[in-house]
This record gives sequence, C-alpha cells and structure tokens, in this order.
Amino acid sequence: MRETDLVNNNGLLSFRYPVYALYTSREFPLPQTLIAPFWADVDTRNGAGTVYFRETTDCAIMSKVAQDVQLAFPEQLSFTATSVVIVTWYRVGYFNLNSDELNTFQCVLATDGSRSYVLFLYLDDGINWITGDASGGVDGFNGTEAYVGFNSGGPNSTYFAVEGSGTPEVVDIETTSNVDVEGLWIFQVSGDNIITAGCGIPDQLNVNETILSYNSTFINSTATYSCEDGYSLVGDAVRTCLSSGKWSGNPPDCRQIVNCSELMVEPNEGLSVSYSSNTPYNITVTYSCEDGYSLVGVTVRTCLSSGNWSGNPPYCQIVNCSELMVESNEGLSVSYSSNTKHYNSTATYSCEDGYSLVGDAGRTCLSSGNWSGDTPYCQFGLIVMSSNGINRIAVIVIPVVIVTVVLGLLVVLIVIFYACTIKKRKKMKPVTNEDTRCIAFKNCSSYQLEEIPSDYINQLSKHVISGSSLKIQETVGRGEFGIVYRGLISVKNDIPQAIAAKTLRSFYSKSDIDSLLDECIIMMSFDNLNVLPLIGVCLDLGPAPYIIMPFMSRGSLLSYLKKERPNLTVADTSEEDIILNVRKQLLSICLQVGNGMCYLASQRFIHRDLAARNCMIDDDGIIKVADFGLSEDIYSQNYFRQLEGSKDSSSSPVKLPLKWMALESIHDGLFSEKSDVWSYGVLCWEVFSLGRVPYPGLDPVGVVELLNTGGRLYTPNNEACSKEIYSLMTSCWSESPDDRPVFSDLVSSINTLIEPLAGYLDFTDINFCLENDIKV
Repeated sequence: MRETDLVNNNGLLSFRYPVYALYTSREFPLPQTLIAPFWADVDTRNGAGTVYFRETTDCAIMSKVAQDVQLAFPEQLSFTATSVVIVTWYRVGYFNLNSDELNTFQCVLATDGSRSYVLFLYLDDGINWITGDASGGVDGFNGTEAYVGFNSGGPNSTYFAVEGSGTPEVVDIETTSNVDVEGLWIFQVSGDNIITAGCGIPDQLNVNETILSYNSTFINSTATYSCEDGYSLVGDAVRTCLSSGKWSGNPPDCRQIVNCSELMVEPNEGLSVSYSSNTPYNITVTYSCEDGYSLVGVTVRTCLSSGNWSGNPPYCQIVNCSELMVESNEGLSVSYSSNTKHYNSTATYSCEDGYSLVGDAGRTCLSSGNWSGDTPYCQFGLIVMSSNGINRIAVIVIPVVIVTVVLGLLVVLIVIFYACTIKKRKKMKPVTNEDTRCIAFKNCSSYQLEEIPSDYINQLSKHVISGSSLKIQETVGRGEFGIVYRGLISVKNDIPQAIAAKTLRSFYSKSDIDSLLDECIIMMSFDNLNVLPLIGVCLDLGPAPYIIMPFMSRGSLLSYLKKERPNLTVADTSEEDIILNVRKQLLSICLQVGNGMCYLASQRFIHRDLAARNCMIDDDGIIKVADFGLSEDIYSQNYFRQLEGSKDSSSSPVKLPLKWMALESIHDGLFSEKSDVWSYGVLCWEVFSLGRVPYPGLDPVGVVELLNTGGRLYTPNNEACSKEIYSLMTSCWSESPDDRPVFSDLVSSINTLIEPLAGYLDFTDINFCLENDIKV
C-alpha cells in the first residue's frame, strides 16, 4: 500500500516525499499522493494539541479493524489485517488560536498484503473548527475550509473527496458516515482507485418535484423516491446500494400531473356541479341545487394529489315548508296537496258553514321554505264583490216582522237569564276560613258549585292575590286547556308590574281546577334563575283560579329562534370565527335550559313537556324553563290525541307531545328525570335547527314507527352543530333510560364544550347568567 508514511501536522499523510507549507487546503487533484483525514491549518504550538503515530500488530487492534472493514465490505469477510498504522491528531488547534475550540480525529491504514483499507474516525464533538487565521479564517471559520479525501498524484492524478469537503458543511463530518456509524468512514484503496463503502448520495432528476428519502448510503441500504403533490412517479420508486458502490437502476422522474375523474351527478335530483378551472390538479368543484331543493353535505370538493376528490358527494333534498297554524275556533281549516308539504305543494284554506274566507284560499310552498302570501281568516256572513272591486258583507234582508219577533224573544230570554244569575249569586257563600270554600265555574251549559279542599287554601294562603290589585289585558296565548292573559299588578305605591295570568278555558272539570292549584303549589317553592317563578294565585277574579307569573316580554325560546334564524344560520363556507361564535351562543342557550332542568330534577320535579315553546326569555335575555302551554299555542299537528286506554271514558281527551317524548313515556306512560332528558335532547336539536319542527315530514304515528325501529333525529343542518354536540343529543335518546345521562352530567358536558370557545362569544345578544354553582 505504501513505501514510506509521512505525517503532516496539518491533517495529511503523504508517501515518499514530505508535504511542505501546505497549511491551507487545496482542491484535488494535486500532483502528490495524499490521504487527507482533515486537511486544515493545524497549529500544535503553544500546547495546542499533539499528533501521534504508531504501527502495530496488536491482535485486539487488528481484530477491531477487521470487524470494521467487514462491516463496510461484507463480501470480504476473509480479510485479516497483518499491519495497522494509526495516526491521531489529538485536541489540535488552528493557526493563531484564540479560543479553546479543539479538534480530535484519526486515520487508520490497514492491509493484509494484497488489499488495503483506510479508516477516518472523528470523535463525538471532535470537530470544532474548520480553518485557521492563515487560511483567512476568523475564530476557526469563514476562511478556506478543511478538505477530506484521497489524491493519487502524478500527471493523470485521480482523486476522491468526501461530501462536504472544502465547504462549511465539513464541520458535520463527525455526525455523518458511509457505514451507518457516526464519525466513521471506511474506504478500500486499489491502485489509484478509491472504493467507498457506500454508494454516495442517490442521484435524482427534477430535483424541484422529486422527494428523496434514505437513511444511509451503505451497501444494501435503500433510497425511496416520491413526487410533490400533483405529480406522479415514472420509474422505480426504490433503489438499492449495491456492493459495487453504485445504486441499482436509474433515478425515476416526476412528470405527469395527477388527474381527478369527472364527477357524475344525477340531473333529475336537481344537483349540478361546476369546476374552478381546466387545470387537472388542485381544482375545486362547487355543487348547487335547483330552486326548491337544498344541498345536504359539502358545497366544495378539491382534487387531491391522490387523484381522488376530497369528501363525499352531497345530494339535493327537496325543500319542505312548515305546518300552517290555524285557529280552529275561528272555523278556519287547511288541507294540503301533499303529506310532505314540499316545494311547489299547495295548501288550501276553507271555512265552516256560515263563514266566508277573507284572503287567498291557496298558498304555495316556495323554494325559500316559506309559504306564499298571508294567512286568510274566516268572517261570518256572505262575501260578495262590489262594483268597485272591494269586498263587503252582504247583509241578508230579513222581513221586518220576523226581526221584530226574534228581537222580542231575545229580550225575554235576557231578562230570565239575568234573574237566574242574581238568584244564584245570592246563594253563594263568601270566602271564609272554614274547611272548604265554594267557587262557581262554567260547565258547558250551566253553573255548578265545586269545593276547594282546605289543604289547598292553607298551602296557598301566603300567595293569594286579591283580584282588585290586578288589571287583566289582552290574550297572549292559548294552550289545550289553559289561556294566558297579559296584565298588570299593583302593589301599594310601587309602579305596576307586567304579569302573565293563566287560567282555565271553558268546559273544564273539577280535576282541571285541582291540577291548576297543584301547579301553583309546586311553583311556590321554585327558586332558580332559569326557572319561571310564581308571583301568586288569585281566587276571586273569575270562576276559575288564576296563576300569576312575571310577564316574559321577549316571548318564547321557539319564537326567538325563528326570529333570529337569518342571523344564526351558518354554512360550511362561513368563516371559522362566525361558526364558533354562533356555536357558543346556541350552546349557552342549551346550558341555561339544562341549568333550570338540573334544578327541577334536584327538587324531584318532572316537567313532562319540555320543549323550546315552553321556555321563556325575560327582559335581560335570561331563559326560564316554564310551563306547559304558557308560551304559545301548541302545534296540534305535532301532538297525538290519545282517545283509547283511558280509565275514565268520560274524561277529556289528552294531547301528548309525541315528538318530544321518550319511548317508555309513549308506550308505558312512564315519566322520570330520564324522560325529561330525552325531551331535552330534542330541545337541543330545536336550538341548533333554529326552531324547526322535529322529524320534519313525519306525523306522530310515523315518528313512533321510526323510534321503534331505532331511528332518531338526524344531525341538524347547521355547521355550528359539531359532532360532539350531536353526540350529546343522541346520548339523551338511548332506548334504555339507564343509558341516558342525568341533567347534572349534561350541564358539565356543555360547560366542557363551551370552555374552549370562550374567546369567540359576545354576550350582547343573549345575556348569559348562571348561578354560582355552574361553571361559565
């Protein structure tokens, strides 16, 4: 391998002839034979390091060298060193050293007489400078950098330079390798040729589009090629480092841009698609529906680098209009051309005999989901068209004699009726502290007397309000059996307070009065920010008692959701902060209702009719869980009139809110906190659906059939409703009551959902206040 080894302190070995004044490295090729483990401006004066040299036949050292060679060249397992030369540059500095940063490296020459190998070794944290001041460096850097490699010399000199030689990257040689061992480089010297243990960095075409990945360049290691997004690979994706020191095959190319297939749509479903450009990759498609249809799913999809479209295809769903509400006591009724009340279907109004329709008899379901025109009404008498085109009442002319007779009979009947009324009033007892108190109430065609048990009187005594302090005004709501008036209450010299006064409608029974008084007694103990309180009960204002409560000026939660629907509707294309803001507002509504229901559950009170229509909003925007028909007229189409199975066949039929009821309540008449939890889940669905009717398109019988087969309400079509929120709803609809959460758990879960969104909500719309035991 050599004739004479000559060591230069500047990180060089030469043969035959010494190296003079080569303190600054030079780029190969050069005329002299050189081995450069780290050719740089080394200066060992002033105690800045030592250079060691020795030749050894120590068995342990030769065995270690043989193992390293066999590691690098596994096909040469028979190599056994007969001579080893070790040169070490130990903690050497650079010329004009002005710091304590020193280098340590080593060169090992090994031979068995026919094959020769060179090992470069670099200590961990052993390279701390790469040039000296004589080579233009400052503090060991920024001059002519160190060179690592081999030079054969002579007129046709061949050479080999380790990657990074002569560049600032040479400082990292201690952490790199060609045999997967940091700081170890092994080469075979064969004549003028240098055979590296690895294959070097794999070559690649189209560097800007090609992504190259490899862990090492050692024999049998692999290199993997891939392409940037939008390009596909042409050629072998994997190449192997062969024992010849070359990579197998040829580098692949990234040439073809990915194409996504054309999207197919069914035109008869009203769905259409448009493309953002003709460029195959990274284009977007936008879906839309014809008038009368709404899009369900994503609006935009993107062509991915895989050649597939993002997301799933949406579909068009025909728009449905809500049920039309009519006041049945006005003789008005409505029929539909289709049970589903979808786009372009019609609703036809009619009146009972003796009434005439004022307004349009037909309305059409529009693409907006609203009905065309306004609601007509029924007016007694005949409607005719005058010559100037204005409707007027045509009074049927009655012969004067007949009119006179009829009027006379009416006068006689009025006199008799008045006399009977005076007589009955004289027989009624005044209110006393006796065990019972008599009240008169109307039952179909006559007055009867019923007794209020003394238990009621005693329990309500502290809450009885005199009718003289009340002023009843207009009607604000009607329920199945109750009616609610707006009014004022005057207490001493205070300003009159707005109140809501609830009493029974006509045709009620004694059990209805008992139920009303039971409601008063229950409400007396309520004391929660999110539960509607009782002001008192009036027993002398009319034939039936009046429950007096604060008047909720902002109406019901249901009416609020409908009114604010344009402001709270968010689509998948809305900005993220808008979606989060709406989500927080709607969650805060659910939390307030949950807080009220949590309190009622702690008082062992079961609501039985929890829905958005039965939650009220006060002047400050605080939501109150209220009763049972206090908000607005119940949607009769969403209730099922239970006529069978009643123990008392003479009792009034009962309407049940089936779309809000739990399975065990529907089938077995069982009510509990867990059945209220089911209703709460439906209320949350109403909130995130912004006041839409649950189970749209299904009548109550269809709802029961759906629930019996495991079906449930679908996810609200609102981007504000996340998967976690819908999961909370579905947990309320578990078939077994034991599998449903309690209200305290629901309040905790909603708090957890609200907490990360705290920075997005402005509470100016609904003032969100909770009691101290609820975490905001």
